[in-house]
Amino acid sequence: MAREGFENTSLKQIAEEAGIATALIHYYFKNKEELLVAVVRYLDDFFREAWHARIGDIQEPMERLMVSVESIAEMMRKHPEFWRLQFQLFMLSQSNPALRPATGEMIETFISNLAAEARELTGMLPATDLQTLSIEDQAAFSAAVIYGIGWLWTLTGNDPLPMLRMYLLLLMSGVGLTNVLSGRDPELGRMLELVQRFSDPETYRGPKVE
Repeated sequence: MAREGFENTSLKQIAEEAGIATALIHYYFKNKEELLVAVVRYLDDFFREAWHARIGDIQEPMERLMVSVESIAEMMRKHPEFWRLQFQLFMLSQSNPALRPATGEMIETFISNLAAEARELTGMLPATDLQTLSIEDQAAFSAAVIYGIGWLWTLTGNDPLPMLRMYLLLLMSGVGLTNVLSGRDPELGRMLELVQRFSDPETYRGPKVE
């Protein structure tokens, strides 16, 4: 489905590539839409677990942000099929109301996980009296940025790394501002060091599907 597109792929083709009978797919899934939801949900869970494993117990806020965004970049670079399938699913849900509960649940889960991470980071930072956005709004903003970069990349084929680097710089600037407001060093040198580390010397040749 990622290679040929949802509309151009039949369950028969999927069964042939998987080396199974089409009837077996029908036993578990009523139609192609249900199969697409199951695949995207499985990949979504897989990448979320990988993301949590990468950030682990990192307690330094800027380092944690860098590793977190670096993990997202790696997922985009190495697994373009996930972003293609996810984009197709979300687009299909606009014309197929039956898909909306599943896509809504995926988005809510993603935002919820980002909110949990934002709370974790907030606990590592000095307390200040200024909070212009709620944790939930911050998480929704991050979800919009990550989805937007991923989908723009699938449509244009342009390397997502520069956009993710800008997103990382924005997040780290927030940490620096929090430090300033609490009377601490904004750690600009540390910020620049990590942003410079967030690079890939390998020449990017666009998203590929095996």
